[in-house]
Amino acid sequence: MKSQFGEELPPEDETDGEKGVDNDIKNVEVYGKYSNSSTYKALVEFEIISTYEDKEDSGEKIVEFTIRDKDGKWLVENIEDKAK
Repeated sequence: MKSQFGEELPPEDETDGEKGVDNDIKNVEVYGKYSNSSTYKALVEFEIISTYEDKEDSGEKIVEFTIRDKDGKWLVENIEDKAK
């Protein structure tokens, strides 16, 4: 696969013995609150570090999770990328 500039892109996963991109998550912070008795909203801020061969790229992400109580089981209802 090639980028829009014609550069070869690394595979996302390991294929045919070729190592893919490694993604690590660090510095996770969770801020949340109950919207009501059956809905919990959380903002999760973290740093994602992608490594391929000797190259490393990192960035921060903020993701919002909406979790709802459905018959006594808490299920993720929505995940939304918020920033960065």
